Amino acid sequence: MRRSVALAVASLIFLATFSLYSMLHASAHEIPTVVTLFRYYWDGEVVLCPPEELKDDVQWAAEKWNRAIQYFSIRYMLLDAARTRMRVSSEGDNKCNVFFEYFESLEHCPLCPEGKCELTGPSPGPETIVAYVNFTSPPLSAISLEAPTPVKAAKIHLWRGLDGPERKAILLHEIAVLLGIGPPRYVHKPPYRSASELWGSLDVTSIDVYALSLKNRYTEIEGGIIKAPTPIMLPYTTVEEDQFHTSIALCVSVIAAIIAYLALSGRWKAAG
Repeated sequence: MRRSVALAVASLIFLATFSLYSMLHASAHEIPTVVTLFRYYWDGEVVLCPPEELKDDVQWAAEKWNRAIQYFSIRYMLLDAARTRMRVSSEGDNKCNVFFEYFESLEHCPLCPEGKCELTGPSPGPETIVAYVNFTSPPLSAISLEAPTPVKAAKIHLWRGLDGPERKAILLHEIAVLLGIGPPRYVHKPPYRSASELWGSLDVTSIDVYALSLKNRYTEIEGGIIKAPTPIMLPYTTVEEDQFHTSIALCVSVIAAIIAYLALSGRWKAAG
């Protein structure tokens, strides 16, 4: 009987310690206060078909998104995000629904045929477009902000001058745009750059996956661009950092539970 009580108390201490550590982890960083969701959404698998010279970078970006979706959808019960998955294929695949195209000049970006485009972008200056998404089925002009629109095909346009880590960051961000996730709003400067931010980042955060989960769950919400508050207890983190903190939380919780069990069952005294 004494051992059963000790085991029950130890289990409660394990859960309490793990929850307390998770709460401290969640409050360690200021998280975005609001995420932005656009009304269009993908009805089915997103198959990205880049040219050969882009394939490695697109594969890297797609794997970053897929890994973050798989991890955070289970870790923080953002299960609706798991409905979205990206696959990279060759241009000849008849299931392709996302294509890629270069544009050569920053002075004559196809998005702004009458002259130079000026929006926030990461390179080569703060007011230059280096990449954008154009929806082709339905065309961008047919996508409504008043009603959810299923997207069947799109094209990612990239400036040919992009290369290296910068191109990877841009691709990571353009996938967020492709999925209909807009930039979050912050109270203070955050520790990470979310993939959905205009300047992009080199990682997908828990907030990106949270936004995708909301989007997949509530595609029928009325209104145009949706602004949704973020949950207080969701840590603003990356997969690697969250795995590190989760490992620490498990170790601390197991040690606390073992000590409690030994103390309550009398084995601690016997061992002394």
